[in-house]
Amino acid sequence: MRPPPATRSAPPCRKNTISGVAVRLPLPVPTPFDYATGEFDPSALPAGAYAVVPFGKRRAVGVVWGAATGQVAPEKLKPLAALSDLPPMPAELRAFVEWVADYTLSPVGSVLRMAISVPAAFEPPAPATGWRRAAADPAASGLRWTPGRRRVWDVAEGPARGAAELARQAGTGTSVVKGLAAAGLLEAVALPPIRFRVPDPSLPGPALSDAQRDAAGSLCRMVEDAAAAREPGPPALLDGVTGSGKTEGYFEAIAEALRQGRQALVLLPEIALTAQWLGRFETRFGCRPAQWHSDLTGAQRRATWRAVALG
Repeated sequence: MRPPPATRSAPPCRKNTISGVAVRLPLPVPTPFDYATGEFDPSALPAGAYAVVPFGKRRAVGVVWGAATGQVAPEKLKPLAALSDLPPMPAELRAFVEWVADYTLSPVGSVLRMAISVPAAFEPPAPATGWRRAAADPAASGLRWTPGRRRVWDVAEGPARGAAELARQAGTGTSVVKGLAAAGLLEAVALPPIRFRVPDPSLPGPALSDAQRDAAGSLCRMVEDAAAAREPGPPALLDGVTGSGKTEGYFEAIAEALRQGRQALVLLPEIALTAQWLGRFETRFGCRPAQWHSDLTGAQRRATWRAVALG
């Protein structure tokens, strides 16, 4: 028989001296990194706060995930470099990031990268410059009048737009826009910041049939119950053939969510549906929603991300 294990007295409990915060970075790593609070008041560093931190030879934007893990001695921690003026990432979104990482067997940092995919959104908005036709004679510019330059000249007759937007509408590159600007054929105009209108749920929708009203009413009651319980509601599916009014039913659910002070996210399954759906949304709610797709410019992405973060 083996002798019983020798008993040892437990070491005296030491007071927890962990200081600082744990910051998750949008990198393919599973764990956060500890940082000292530095010059920032710890009470101003709630979980979810967006922080700029030194990482190697560069700086990176991360999210405060809680108190420091204590894996590094406090005296060795690097301090936070800056804090963003944006509201903290909601607890529900942080939990969702962790759930997606667990469900897909991915590092939490990789999923976080999708949630904060616009680093420029954490910087103060830079003044935007647009271009429009100048009071100049193209024939006197000395430029060779290529098809691309002519298209830009035609498009620039309207309101001032950014170089990327002008080039996109003219089907050419931004170098053509810059060339016309350098020749004095386009003048610079300061563009106002991008603003988003708030959809109005009180606007009347089209007349619905009895069956459509029943389906829309069921969705609205689910939204209302979820708002009252402050919990996500159960999933629901409208089953109907093309043209049966499913979109209007979902619009009524969106309207109810807006009346409850909540937000709505609509995912379109086909890009071919975008133009028609946006037009119907504008008719129902008085404005278009904030959009997110691959065709947005950098300025539009930055403005849209900040608008969503600000509610």
